[in-house]
Amino acid sequence: MKAQLVPRLLQRNPDSLWTAPAFLGLVIAAVAAGASSLALPLRVSQLAGHSPSGVLLFYSTTSVAAGCINLIFTPRVIRAKRRGLILFWLLFAGAIGNAFIAIVSSWPAALASGVITCLLTVSYPVFMAVILERTRQSASRSSAAAREGYVVAFVVGLAAFGLVGNSVQVTLIAVSGLALVTAAISLQIGAPRKRIPGAKEAASPPARRFWLVGPAAAIVLLMKAADSLRGVYLPIYAVSAGLPAYQIAATFIVTTVFEIAVLRVLGHLSSRIGAPATIAWINGAAVVAFVALSTGPGFIGLLASQALYGVFAAGFQSIGLVLLAERTSSIGAGAGLYTAIVQFGGIAGLIAPTISNRFTPECFLVGAGFACIAAVVAILIRSRDRAARPLVEPT
Repeated sequence: MKAQLVPRLLQRNPDSLWTAPAFLGLVIAAVAAGASSLALPLRVSQLAGHSPSGVLLFYSTTSVAAGCINLIFTPRVIRAKRRGLILFWLLFAGAIGNAFIAIVSSWPAALASGVITCLLTVSYPVFMAVILERTRQSASRSSAAAREGYVVAFVVGLAAFGLVGNSVQVTLIAVSGLALVTAAISLQIGAPRKRIPGAKEAASPPARRFWLVGPAAAIVLLMKAADSLRGVYLPIYAVSAGLPAYQIAATFIVTTVFEIAVLRVLGHLSSRIGAPATIAWINGAAVVAFVALSTGPGFIGLLASQALYGVFAAGFQSIGLVLLAERTSSIGAGAGLYTAIVQFGGIAGLIAPTISNRFTPECFLVGAGFACIAAVVAILIRSRDRAARPLVEPT
């Protein structure tokens, strides 16, 4: 029965009984993340007295905390023999912190609870690492299949928020309950068995390792900055353009639909031409989407740009993780670094457009700039890989 919970790509793996708990945990965590993505900002705004500076303080603090947590804990958890038990206690503490956000009335207490809740961010890289190390498929295909399940479950979480009548506190309590279920499932994941398929040990001096990992880390940071900018400022643009609520929702739904549709295609493409080349192409799609947004398109143009953006969203979340995992000494290092970087990249995406002190559609050109630089770096990595000995064995 457990094997039925795993995508078809992973069902072919004879170790699917090991893989299934990680995938199930990933899916439940995604449902919780989807519901929390709407409920948490509203609750934080309430506790901060609807102060924009208070909300910015909360998310800046928690982003830094989550980044540090994933740099420190995630690689060690993934490598630990009793990683299931360690992950259980981390998720248990995170669930308690999330519940406190729902029930406290003090702003300092909410801020402290938010930092504790950041422990929940460890679940995504750990579960993804388990899936990647257990499967015999290529890392790109397995990552795309797992991400497909994550996105679908995330949308379910978004819908669940609406079903509870927009009750923010009830939703956050439910999210804590799902986190406890995820913690229980984490007890079923086994000890580490092998490294990521296709990756080689980086037995290189520190300077060499920096030039292997540094550019890849910069790509992920730039892509997350672009994604964060779009996630925050697109709704603001849509409201300022006079679009009704259902049309604003439609733009995000279109992105999600296209993201799900292209995930496996990108996984196959990455297996054939490599992660750097694939990332260069998807960043090219993002540049076009952001430039289109900067022109202030109407509703149809907005839908078209966000359909194209779905390609970027799919590739960023799945291939970006693979790129880092391939260039570090272990899955744990790659997954932890990825999750830490996206936290810091999110802050960059929020802050960059505020330099002009006012919002205009032209701020999306900042996102285009992020994606353009990421594409150039990916091309340089690809060129360097082709000139040197390949880092990844053909699959």
